[in-house]
Amino acid sequence: MTIHFTPAELEALARTPRQQFADACAAQSIDDTVATMARLAKSFRNFIDGFSAFGVGVAEYVRDTHGFDAAAALDAAVFRAGLRELAARHVDPATIADFDDADLAAVVRGRLLVGDHAGALDAYDQYEARVRDLHDVAVGRPAAALSHVYRTYGVDELEACIRLCGDRSLLNWMPHDIQRPAHVRVIQWARMMSGNFAEIRVDETDDAFVITQNPCGTCGRQVLDGCYAPPIDFAVVSEPHAITWGRGDVPVYRTHVAVMHDLMPMERIGTRWPEITCPQGVQGGECTVVLRK
Repeated sequence: MTIHFTPAELEALARTPRQQFADACAAQSIDDTVATMARLAKSFRNFIDGFSAFGVGVAEYVRDTHGFDAAAALDAAVFRAGLRELAARHVDPATIADFDDADLAAVVRGRLLVGDHAGALDAYDQYEARVRDLHDVAVGRPAAALSHVYRTYGVDELEACIRLCGDRSLLNWMPHDIQRPAHVRVIQWARMMSGNFAEIRVDETDDAFVITQNPCGTCGRQVLDGCYAPPIDFAVVSEPHAITWGRGDVPVYRTHVAVMHDLMPMERIGTRWPEITCPQGVQGGECTVVLRK
């Protein structure tokens, strides 16, 4: 099949958000730099909003399946887990509670107008540090909610819960995504992976694009940050089951890959969407995303 990208273009797709912003600054177009900042901020926010939607889906499942009191118990468990995570990560809630991406754009524009590229990069670095903390605390919410479901109701209900969450969120995007050619899809998927602070490499073969995350920005970094041990102590799903790829010992957040990217797409379109291969066990190593041409 046709090769669509040069090695340099693939390398550009894999550049970190900070590198992308620095590249834009070096090109010395203020409007393009601010536009790059807005695109990066949108990518970060999309993930954070998605984590909120995931948590709401878990709450909906518990309320509808087990009632109001069960939903209240879930909320209390997630709240306590959030406090533990803030303390363990040494995050001051005031630094992530309320900041505006538009304010950053104004600061960046102002510094670039006076030729202060170093000041613009410093403003970006401060912003990225805050939004990364916000991202990591935000993804902890669905991980805590799924942990509660698993520990309270078991692995089969965990699967049912994640299925509902998939129907409410990610699976709604699948019909749009799969109708596009792979050389278009890979651009968006690479940007999405960067939006959760994954470190990525993008390769192209005759029949596919392969995005390698090492680590991925969600469960991979959670594992490396110690979130599946006390004091944060998110659940590890121990049973061999469809949502653990038949092998068990899978971090609870990672089980959504088996459900939303493997089981549900196989039932609906006959193939995985996309082909994601996570590290085995409670590890934070390479995770590959394959987009077939």
